[in-house]
Amino acid sequence: MNLELEIKHQVYTFRFGMGFLVDINETYTRDVPGSKQADKIGLQYQIAGLIDRNPISLQRVLYTACINEPKLTMADIGAYIEEVDDIEGLFQKVLDFLSESNCTSHLTKKMLKVVQEQEEEEKKRKEALEKIMDGMKTE
Repeated sequence: MNLELEIKHQVYTFRFGMGFLVDINETYTRDVPGSKQADKIGLQYQIAGLIDRNPISLQRVLYTACINEPKLTMADIGAYIEEVDDIEGLFQKVLDFLSESNCTSHLTKKMLKVVQEQEEEEKKRKEALEKIMDGMKTE
């Protein structure tokens, strides 16, 4: 399953398969304690950036996923992001494709679920605090 976007009056194809996974994981590493090895966690890092609506993560993900030749440049993708009418929709569309690709769906869905659970907990805390504050006003 591929994402297609029209950029600079041309349709470009973005694939979130094994090639994408290998390349995106190279974008960020962390040291493994007690080892000389490093975990390649670029996908996790970039998904977190997409969830936080970081345009740099969006740019990196689209650049890495682009399968056209000649490939779009980072500058081309950056200009597209700056000019797109619905940036929120673009972030969601990319997250949706990551959620559906065989190679990225498990991790993407897992991270989205954690964020949703945290947002629900935050909402409950706010509601509880509002009830306490309302109770203090009536006393």
